[in-house]
Amino acid sequence: MRNPALQAAVVLLLGLAAVVILGPVPAVASPAGTATADTTEANASASVTFYRAADVDGEDLQSADDIEREIADGSIENATVMLERETLVVAIDDERLASHHEPANDSDGSDAGTSSTERFFDSLEEESEGGLRLFQTNFTPETLPTERRLGPENTTAYRNASVTYLVVDPAIPAAADGSVSYRDRYGIALGSTHRPYPMDEAVEFYGSKADVLHLSSGDPLPTEELRREVEINVPGDGDDEPEIRLELDGENGTETRTVPVTSVPWSDHHGFSADLDDVEPGSEYELELHYDGDVVDSYAGVVREPWASVEVDEVTETTVDGEPARELTLEVGTSHGGAILVTGPDREQLYYSAGLEPKPDRSTETLRIPGENGRPALPVDEEIHVHLEREHAAVESTYPIGSPAAVVPAAENSDGKADGTNDGTENRSPTEPGAGETAEEPADDVPGFGIVAVAAATATVVLSLVGRRLLE
Repeated sequence: MRNPALQAAVVLLLGLAAVVILGPVPAVASPAGTATADTTEANASASVTFYRAADVDGEDLQSADDIEREIADGSIENATVMLERETLVVAIDDERLASHHEPANDSDGSDAGTSSTERFFDSLEEESEGGLRLFQTNFTPETLPTERRLGPENTTAYRNASVTYLVVDPAIPAAADGSVSYRDRYGIALGSTHRPYPMDEAVEFYGSKADVLHLSSGDPLPTEELRREVEINVPGDGDDEPEIRLELDGENGTETRTVPVTSVPWSDHHGFSADLDDVEPGSEYELELHYDGDVVDSYAGVVREPWASVEVDEVTETTVDGEPARELTLEVGTSHGGAILVTGPDREQLYYSAGLEPKPDRSTETLRIPGENGRPALPVDEEIHVHLEREHAAVESTYPIGSPAAVVPAAENSDGKADGTNDGTENRSPTEPGAGETAEEPADDVPGFGIVAVAAATATVVLSLVGRRLLE
């Protein structure tokens, strides 16, 4: 005789056995989303084109006819990159938008003192809350988009048929905080929703046509080979390549060196190299980046001989999550700044900070590692190696002091001997495997899994047989 309750129990046991063997079925994860600038149906049929009016005076752009003439003769260029101080002209081909632009006309009762631009923006505001805005298109889920509101105070509007031309005053993209964020791209949005008009490409604004990367005014240069990248932000009008003019002022007088900026094998950008081995330490320098007939950027400082100093003032034993650990108090000074890297004897990274500032007078600063929160924990039972890494873009990776610059011995055992001694060191980046090593992910190791699997399989077979007998 069949027992329904017993049947249900057998089925449940079979199911549990299957879960033990096969494991739980993972939930299907949806792919991570990326924030994209969508478009509304109302804007879908419109189109937007950005123009760069680099050498055109605003007085030459007083009508749609003026703008179209300048576009036709190439004085205004279609552009995806431009300087923030240049005039931006936006052409929006959208009948709905153009319908808001009507010239002031005394016969229709409008105020003759109100310009057609003011009437245009007032009409837009009534229909679409938020009006027209320059709108960042490459924002991320973690950041809010940057917006620059357009209105009669910073933009003049003209119309020809279905095309509305917006002449945006220079520096408006940077008007809110004085600068635009590096690599931010902008489109034109209408309304309060974050949905710009469709366009072929957004426009990027830059403060200069080119920049020397990893160099700021006041940074010291080393008495060794100098190597820096140069990024071209906005193409020049001619065929001239950028160049560096380096003026050196020391006890023996003033010297000017000209260094070409070219494609280089050590970077995806342009770059330059200059040998400063023969320059007197303490010489003042002025470095100018020339491009397209202009000095697009300049930097000044002092040439210094590379040096570094590190002393371990104190080693404090503590606990982190109940486990023994150590904290270090260091006196550190560097001529050109850089990073401090703390590792074990096998170069396993324990701590890293890129916050070292140059010290002009061979002074030092006190650093407590790992810091206030006690993480990451520094081990007690092995050596701790302290490395001082050079500033970004330096040809030499370490200072003349050597690497490691300091070694903290392992804590002594009860027999008075130290653990974890290892005299071998190597110069490499914190994340790079050492010679002969391969960076591998640790294998998942589940102790006893084979025994559990065999036992579960056996139980399943027994339960199957018992269940068949009971169900007959």
